[in-house]
Amino acid sequence: MHENEQESPTNKPISGTSPQHPVFNTDEINELRKRLYNRGSDIVPTGRHSVPRQSANGSTNPPTPTTLPTPLSVTDVPTVPLYKPQVVVTEGIPVPNMIQKSKRNKVRKIMGIGGLLFFIVSMVVASIILFWGGNTISGENITITVAGSIAVGGGETYEYQVAIANQNTISIQSATLIIEYPKGTQSATEEGKEISIERMTLDSIDAGQVINIPMKARMYGEENEEKEIKVWIEYRVAGSNAIFEKYAEPLKIKVITSPIVMTFNTVSKSASGQEVEIVLNVQSNSPTILNNILVKTYYPEGFDFTESIPDTISGEDTWKFDNFKPNEKKSIHIKGQITGYDTDVRKFSAVAGVSNEGNINTLASQLATADTEIAIESPFLDVRTIINGSPTETVVVNTTDTINVQIEYKNTLNTTISNGTVRVELSGNALNEFDIQTTAGYYDSAKNTITWDSEELTALKEILPGATIPISFNLAPSKDVGKTPEIKMTVSVTGQRTSESQVSQNLEGRLSRIIKVESSPILSGVTNYTEGPFTNTGPVPPVVEKVTQYTYLLSVKAGTSDLTGAEVVAVLPQSVSWLDLVTDNDTVTYNATTRTMKWSIGDIDANTEATVGVQVSFLPSVTQVGKVPTILETQRLKATDRFTGTTVRAESPALTTSLSTDPNDMNNTGRVLAK
Repeated sequence: MHENEQESPTNKPISGTSPQHPVFNTDEINELRKRLYNRGSDIVPTGRHSVPRQSANGSTNPPTPTTLPTPLSVTDVPTVPLYKPQVVVTEGIPVPNMIQKSKRNKVRKIMGIGGLLFFIVSMVVASIILFWGGNTISGENITITVAGSIAVGGGETYEYQVAIANQNTISIQSATLIIEYPKGTQSATEEGKEISIERMTLDSIDAGQVINIPMKARMYGEENEEKEIKVWIEYRVAGSNAIFEKYAEPLKIKVITSPIVMTFNTVSKSASGQEVEIVLNVQSNSPTILNNILVKTYYPEGFDFTESIPDTISGEDTWKFDNFKPNEKKSIHIKGQITGYDTDVRKFSAVAGVSNEGNINTLASQLATADTEIAIESPFLDVRTIINGSPTETVVVNTTDTINVQIEYKNTLNTTISNGTVRVELSGNALNEFDIQTTAGYYDSAKNTITWDSEELTALKEILPGATIPISFNLAPSKDVGKTPEIKMTVSVTGQRTSESQVSQNLEGRLSRIIKVESSPILSGVTNYTEGPFTNTGPVPPVVEKVTQYTYLLSVKAGTSDLTGAEVVAVLPQSVSWLDLVTDNDTVTYNATTRTMKWSIGDIDANTEATVGVQVSFLPSVTQVGKVPTILETQRLKATDRFTGTTVRAESPALTTSLSTDPNDMNNTGRVLAK
């Protein structure tokens, strides 16, 4: 013991006995040292902290940093002679026990954190398995297969099957099978009923369940036409209000035969103006009865329908047959006049199909088509009509015009035509049957026809090849027409020729013309002082260098047709001043530079009248004494006739100070007086 050290109850040598701490001998110290050095021998040693030492008198020395020695094996541990080391106690806990407790706390923390992480991961995995694994539905696990023949005959019943497999682990609910058919498909069980969308309630489909649903429908279409049936299901899942869909691959079917066959039977060539007959044959190619078959034709430009057998059900181009027995044939005979120029080709087409359930005059499905062409060749009888010098189909004339009609009958054959006739049929609300003038022809007032034949016009007895026979007549339009006056005229020429086989043939040519009578509006104007919409002042008759006010009263009567864009213009003389006073709702403007007044009327209905009142002032000059001055130049109307599309005009003479319609001027002179 050092001479400065003293024993104390709290700091006793190891060799002594103590009720709190054991006494270590040399072997035990060496064993403890080996255990401490061997623990964590695989870790690179770092500096360690020294424990503060207390002196015998209780003072604490500052720790001295030390470095851990390199770990030693058991055999390398040296033998240390027995001595009495001092064990320092902090807060009553030995150093070895402090180290062990610190390590145990760290281990407990690591194990606690690890356990918590493991619990969280387990919960996440369990949730994934619960909700995304065996307890949810995927559309990928629902299979819809549609199986059926790839071909079907038109009008035949087509049978197919829909298979639905639910490969999910739970059932699907409120399942509905939906089938969309091509246009024109009919029910296989209800005759003539058209179907486009079919819905079938399946309710729930259990997990792993496969259901098979047989379906059938009557398919219609043209030969080699491809049809498509679309199939899908709608369904719900437990706990959700959302509706999900799953589609199948569309089922494609080819119509290998048409239930209807159509052909045209007609001439391949025709002269312009000839009447032709077109026969359309419609035959059933179905093993079963066909119902509600609709046939519709399309005519080319230049064809004028006359009649058909049987009659149409709509317009001039639609027929309906209630039923067709297997292999039954029906024909439609169509008559009409064909016109055109040489080398023109007129194409006719037709389509047959099933009538629409909602509108029997329209096609729901097209079953067959057909077409034919007729070439226009030079007419055998060429007829030409010129009205007031115009060869156009529609001619516009005025109510005051005399209508001159010239008809040219020409033989275009290289053989003679005999017994020619010319017939003109007249109609229309503007026809004045009392003013028809003709020579040689006979006018039948009961039928409103004019006829020339070989008895009255000998030139028609024999018409040589290339010869032209001129015919003419005059007529005048009626002036007493309510609205949209017109005259319709149909000219037909006939003749006979002997064919190469010595057979007499009747030839015919025909054309139609329309004569429209344009409206004749009336424009009028008067000068007013006493009566009218405005109060006028000043001397009447006018006095030199004194102002007198006047009112223009203008009116326009539309005539037999509606007018649009109507306007009246007139110029004010230098001695007249514009007061900018116009009757209500009338649009009248004044250009001070040109001194032009414009009355913009716009639209005027047929047989109605538009009026306007305008106030001006007049200051006469000494040079006008004894004269009746003009206070408004000639008025001019311009408008468009809605019926004829032509521009119509009218004029009214200049207005003066003469008050011909005003009771104030008894002498109606309007002459300017001197002061």
